Amino acid sequence: MGETVSVLPGDVEELRAIIVSMQAVFDSMRRQYEVGVQELRKVQAENEDLRRQLYGRRSERVEEPVRGQGNLFNEAEKDSSAIPEPPPPTILVRRSVGKKRGRKRPGAHLERVEKVHDLSESEKRCPCCGKERPRIGEEKSEEIEIIPAHAVVIVHLRPKYGPCHCEGFSECGGKPIITAPAPAKIVPGSSFSNGSIASFLVAKYVDALPFYRQERIVSRYGLEVGRGTMAHLAIAAARRLGPLIELMQRDIRLSPVVGMDETVVQVLKEIDRKPSSESRMWVVRGYQEGKPILFFSYSPSRAGAVAAAILGDTFEGYLQTDGYSGYTAIGERQGILHVGCWAHIRREFH
Repeated sequence: MGETVSVLPGDVEELRAIIVSMQAVFDSMRRQYEVGVQELRKVQAENEDLRRQLYGRRSERVEEPVRGQGNLFNEAEKDSSAIPEPPPPTILVRRSVGKKRGRKRPGAHLERVEKVHDLSESEKRCPCCGKERPRIGEEKSEEIEIIPAHAVVIVHLRPKYGPCHCEGFSECGGKPIITAPAPAKIVPGSSFSNGSIASFLVAKYVDALPFYRQERIVSRYGLEVGRGTMAHLAIAAARRLGPLIELMQRDIRLSPVVGMDETVVQVLKEIDRKPSSESRMWVVRGYQEGKPILFFSYSPSRAGAVAAAILGDTFEGYLQTDGYSGYTAIGERQGILHVGCWAHIRREFH
C-alpha cells in the first residue's frame, strides 16, 4: 500500500507522480482480487462436489476414477480467467411485498348458497315496548361445504304420438307413431349414464383408484356395482371412443414437437403370455393449437417399430426421447430432429 497523502503538493509533476503511484497500487489490488475470486470459485466447486458425493442421489455420485470428468465443461470458464471481468452493474431491486397472511377466502367461482340464521319473533321484540326492533345490518361469514356424491335414477320419458284422426292423414305418408329420439349413450343398452361411466374411468385412470375400491365406494351410495361390470364398461367405452383416439393420433403426428417414452406394465391375463411378462405402455405428448395432447398406446413389445407405427410416415419435427436405442432409427428419418434430455445425458459421463 502507498503512503496516505493528507496535503497535496502544488507542483504538477509531484501530483502526477502521486497519481501514477496510486494507479499502480490499484492495479495490484485488482489482480489480487481476481486471483481471490478464482480461488473462491475453485473452493466452491470442490465443496459442491464433496456435498454431492456425501448427500446426493446415487445416480448423481461420481466414482473416484472418473472424478475429473466433472470439470469437462469448465474449460471455457478456466481459459477466460485471464480476461478481467468488468465491475458488476448496480441493480436496483424493488422491495418485495410479503404475502398476505390469514385465512383465504373461498374461490369466487364457487356457487353461493345463502342460509339465514335469524332470531325468533319474540327475540326481535323490544323488552320495553314490545315493538319489533329495526334491522340495521347483518354479519356475514363463509365456509366451504363439500356435498358427498349420491346415486339417483334418471327416468327418461319420451311421449309417443299416434296418427291424426283427420281424413287425409293416411294419404300424407306420415309415420303413424312418432316420438323424440333417445339420448345418445356411449355404451348402448347400459343401465349407467354417460356421466357415471366417465366417473368410473376418471377415478381409475386419472385418480389411480382401482375398480375394486370403487366397488366399495359406490356401495356406500346404496348401489351394488361389481368390478367386472366396471371393467366391461371401460372396454366398451374404449371401443366406442376409437374415432376420437384416431383423431388424437392424427394431431400427434401433426405436432411440431413430440415427446415419447415407454414404461413397463404387467398384464395378468393376456393370450399366449405369462402373467410375469413385461409389456409396454407408450406415452406420447404433443400439442395442437396450444393445447396439449397425451396419447397412450399399449404394446407387448418394446421394439422401435412400435414407436415408428405410432408416429407414422407423416411426422416431421422435433422428437424428444431418452437414450433408448429403439428411437435411433426414427430420429435418423428425413424431416425429424432427434433431441435428448438433460436428465439422461449424464449417463454418458458416469
